[in-house]
Amino acid sequence: MSYLVKPSDYILYKYGTPPAPGTPEAQAHQAQILTHLNSLKAVKELRSNPDFQEVQGWDGIPGESLRKSYVYNTLIRPGIISVPSLVFVNRIDKQVCVVTHLGHQSSGIPTLVHGGLLATLLDEALGRTSMLSFGVSPGVTANLTVNYKAPTLVDQCVVIRTNTESMSSRKAVVTAEVYSEHGKLLVNAYATFVMPKNIPSILRVKS
Repeated sequence: MSYLVKPSDYILYKYGTPPAPGTPEAQAHQAQILTHLNSLKAVKELRSNPDFQEVQGWDGIPGESLRKSYVYNTLIRPGIISVPSLVFVNRIDKQVCVVTHLGHQSSGIPTLVHGGLLATLLDEALGRTSMLSFGVSPGVTANLTVNYKAPTLVDQCVVIRTNTESMSSRKAVVTAEVYSEHGKLLVNAYATFVMPKNIPSILRVKS
């Protein structure tokens, strides 16, 4: 396939090179993104809703495991997920809302967020939702079906909303939808999480 303009050149032309992590430029970029996240209508509504509690996405993850986390460490950098996602939990109705910014380096096809990244974020949000059924320990993904309803553009905030459809002591069926910051449906998903009988020994395994 030939391009009049290579995709990588287009990305650099439109967005520029993201600042290096930990630099003053990166901190300024992150502050700008966080200000935008906090200004979103969805975030304001969630913070004013007494049924939802705002939590840290990495709550319950030990420090050493956090440093090895793909979602909460590797992906958190300018150009991908510039700042940690805002996470809201409804423990009564067993729902989770996640608001995150996806930078221009989150693309597969230029300007479009990679479908695999969206699936990863959905798996994480749905897994957190399953925790509301299982207790402290998360279940493991038995299946995950993702339906892409519309292209997801890079350099925007998205809102992931989850629901618990059914649950038992060892199985939870959960669903999710991803919306643009303006309310357009982008993706929906359906998943089953299970609690293996030997989950304590699994969690003790060191990589």
